[in-house]
Amino acid sequence: MQPNYRLVGANTRSSAHATDAPAGGRYVHCPYYIPESSPLATNEGAVGPRDSELRAYRPARIGSLGTPRVVGLWGQSPLTGVRGSYASVGSNNSHHRVSSYATDSSSDASPSSAVAYPAADLDNVVLLPTRPLLKALAKECRPSPPWCVGRVVPSVLADEVLLFHLFTAPMPEEEASRRSCTASMEAVLQQVWPGASLQPAGATAAGQNTTKGATLHFYATGTSDASQEQTQQWIQAANERGAQVNFIRDDRDLPCAVVVDSHSGHRCCIRYGDKAVAALAETSALLSVRVAANPVTRAVFNTLLALLNQNKILDDGGTARSMLSGEAVAIMLLAVVNSYDSSDVPDAGRVLLDFFLTFGFESYFNPIQSSVNVKGFGTPTAKKHPNAQLSVLDPVNEEVNVTAQVDRVSGIQAVFNYCYTALSQYAQVNSNLHRAQSALSTVIGGEPYWVRVLRYHQLHVEPYYSLIQLKRPLLVQYL
Repeated sequence: MQPNYRLVGANTRSSAHATDAPAGGRYVHCPYYIPESSPLATNEGAVGPRDSELRAYRPARIGSLGTPRVVGLWGQSPLTGVRGSYASVGSNNSHHRVSSYATDSSSDASPSSAVAYPAADLDNVVLLPTRPLLKALAKECRPSPPWCVGRVVPSVLADEVLLFHLFTAPMPEEEASRRSCTASMEAVLQQVWPGASLQPAGATAAGQNTTKGATLHFYATGTSDASQEQTQQWIQAANERGAQVNFIRDDRDLPCAVVVDSHSGHRCCIRYGDKAVAALAETSALLSVRVAANPVTRAVFNTLLALLNQNKILDDGGTARSMLSGEAVAIMLLAVVNSYDSSDVPDAGRVLLDFFLTFGFESYFNPIQSSVNVKGFGTPTAKKHPNAQLSVLDPVNEEVNVTAQVDRVSGIQAVFNYCYTALSQYAQVNSNLHRAQSALSTVIGGEPYWVRVLRYHQLHVEPYYSLIQLKRPLLVQYL
């Protein structure tokens, strides 16, 4: 499927992705770099990510990124009553399938050999996340994907992206685990370099949801290139706290310690040494302000991480340099966001679609000829690293390619191409003919998330708790 274009007059100003068009016109994709006065360049008036109140939708003109009017086909939102708007809230082939829990009718989901519990004991039965129970839960919650359980499935993509972000946001116990892990790793570091501290970097600085098992990315201040004696001291101090340390080089060829904390289950990638602060401090601050501090860009960023992780092309652990890192994804997202006109205020759904449109089609971004520049596509950036398959420039030092070792770029592009096509087709098909549970579930499988639904029930979080309580008599049969 080739992307749709918008034909404009011959006198229209220059564009990043302009190609020859009939009758003297041309096709427009990306315009100019976003000014500081733009709503997308500030966080004023933004609400918290858990704020459920969405203000009225103010329809924008056709997007400056050239997204066709697919977005206009999304119906009225049952979640908010209006179309979601950015202005209102200031792995391999897994993308081809939806949750198998909801569709699998194998014997795993049969209660034929189940234990019968007296009615009085039902409330005392602990619902363990066994495979049969999770499959039964998915079947009982049909047609809702895990992030829409207990709610009407939004008909607006922007609303569903925000809902998915809320669903995958860290629980209180996960946030406490992250803080504990960070404090523990910082204490270990200070045994080697007194006065050292950890600062968020990469995906962590950009606002990645630090759920259980997520990798935390830091750069260390007050450190130097480690000698052999300091390396052994670091390993010993980490082992005393139940952690293991491996030393590698990261995407920038900086020394990096990968620390696995057995208590919290987190993995920490700590960049250290004489060059760490100079290489990462400004970029991390930019990602924190432009991505993490903005509810819409942060929601889209975490949706992209979930998608790439399921397709096994995300380097979440910081050790697979041939895959896309979270930092690279954040820079690519900012390049899309910074390509909008100052008067064009997209919602989360349009930003996600424009990301897929831009990086899913060579007519919009050709990795052989161009580099990804955080300033956007208003002025195309010629490829600065011809020997690399993908060139994503560091926002501070454009001579640095944060994807120098990434390969299989054609496969990554195919994933984004599929996602754009699937979401576009979902928007154009009558709702009675939809085969997927929701728009987002056409590209993100729900299998890994039913365990999270069960955990929300155990924590008495609504609406998950009330819904599962109603279905408890049936679910206990699958234990």
